[in-house]
Amino acid sequence: MTVRVLVGTCVLCFSAFQMANAESLVEQVVDTRLVLSFKTDPVELQKLVPGPWTITAAAAGPAKDANFSLIFYERMMQQDGAGASMGQPYRFVVFVAGATPKEASAPATVVSRIYASDPRAVPGPYKNSQSARVEHRITTDSAEQMGTVEESWEVGAPQDHAISLTLKYERSARTRQKSEGKVYSSVDPGFYRIYRWDLLAEVVKSAALGVDRAKNQNFNANISDYARLFATAELVAITAQPMYVRNVWLP
Repeated sequence: MTVRVLVGTCVLCFSAFQMANAESLVEQVVDTRLVLSFKTDPVELQKLVPGPWTITAAAAGPAKDANFSLIFYERMMQQDGAGASMGQPYRFVVFVAGATPKEASAPATVVSRIYASDPRAVPGPYKNSQSARVEHRITTDSAEQMGTVEESWEVGAPQDHAISLTLKYERSARTRQKSEGKVYSSVDPGFYRIYRWDLLAEVVKSAALGVDRAKNQNFNANISDYARLFATAELVAITAQPMYVRNVWLP
């Protein structure tokens, strides 16, 4: 994803100010998230996210080589650009692919499917949200040095779509990350939103870093149009994000 770098010249600062003024703040959210990152067959993934982009894997970091992720959201607060509430907290699961638009050089993200527990989030800004039952349970044992977390997710949607995840892991030191990126829709390739976020992250598992704090994990997805993708997918990273604050802008 593109990271904005502040450069100490008046000309560039003025250009950045003009760009910011051309954008519209449409959403402000506070979430907790759990991210499963997979290395998948790019040919199969491209079938699920057809459009003017090339499938792109993460080049570095804990999720190195991953090109597809499932993100489990516990939404705690959602406001519009003016700060007014956009509804009660809810849960949802997002399928995203790493991609580079063919007219650009910077990688971006494409949303291909969302399962949301709030009917008001359907079909959503990316036009591919589906109504679903999304259940989430989490417990923390702080008696140990860093504590142990046990987490489970159950998702059920029409056409027998189902996702289940159980995970137990040891807590670890958290890192703070600030960045931004463009997020596109698989349904409308010309539509995108700009995310700017501030989060805390702890790496539960990472093949690239040789980290595995998961004591127990079990993931299953029964979704017909994603069956071929999951059949050969390799889970390369799990990241817990106990704080995720994001502003969303339209260009």
